[in-house]
Amino acid sequence: NPIYRLMDRIYSHFDKKPDLEWIIAIAIIGIFLSLGVYMRVLPAINNGLEFHANDDFIEYWQANYTYHHGLLSWYTLTQDNPDTHLFWYPWGRDFTITSYPGLPIWTAATYHLVKFTGLSLKDWSILQPVVFAALSYFTLALAIYELTKGSRFAVVVAIILYTCIPAVADRGIIGFIEKEGVAITFIFLTIYFYSKLAKMINDQRVNLKKKILYAVFTAVSLSAIGWFWGGYVFILGSFIAFTILYPLFNSKAITNEYL
Repeated sequence: NPIYRLMDRIYSHFDKKPDLEWIIAIAIIGIFLSLGVYMRVLPAINNGLEFHANDDFIEYWQANYTYHHGLLSWYTLTQDNPDTHLFWYPWGRDFTITSYPGLPIWTAATYHLVKFTGLSLKDWSILQPVVFAALSYFTLALAIYELTKGSRFAVVVAIILYTCIPAVADRGIIGFIEKEGVAITFIFLTIYFYSKLAKMINDQRVNLKKKILYAVFTAVSLSAIGWFWGGYVFILGSFIAFTILYPLFNSKAITNEYL
């Protein structure tokens, strides 16, 4: 069978040069990462840096207010603040209970680092979906690599799917400043830290300080999801379900460290 002989020759070649598999995996990831970013910036290539909807302007308005009044000024955007009466006139809008502080504060804080490039705050706000989309590729790779115990094939497949599925790319389109697209970066990071914690929790060879450290990393990543987007409840609910159901399948694992 010529196909079998060809595949056998390919596998033999990989056995002799194990580093080649890494090189090919990195090359494929690089290609699809570039493709994913390119697809997300196409609207700007065609039409320039612009918002896509009213919600995008609202996120920019919060970032602009926070930038000019101080990072903690976001928490003053209540109905008592006359500036908020621009929205839902004449009653105003209480952003502190109807929105999330993460993106406006992040955009305002990081703009200090990039304004030397000549970008306006509006431009920097429009770029945020793509910035976090690019970051999410790396946190996705970390999560998949950890969940599959180091499978390069799984990471490559995940990156390809992440690039090609339209519903994923939608939240990372440039100018579409949506909180879900930002939070997914931290969702993957939370899964990564939680997976490492779950694997080491009953390993007596791992000291308690390291376990506590990964518990803190998991908690901080989970809180970041909440800071940017209220969808943290889905991840938190999954962890609670795991905690409740796990003893039914592995009662011996319920140790002091696990608790």
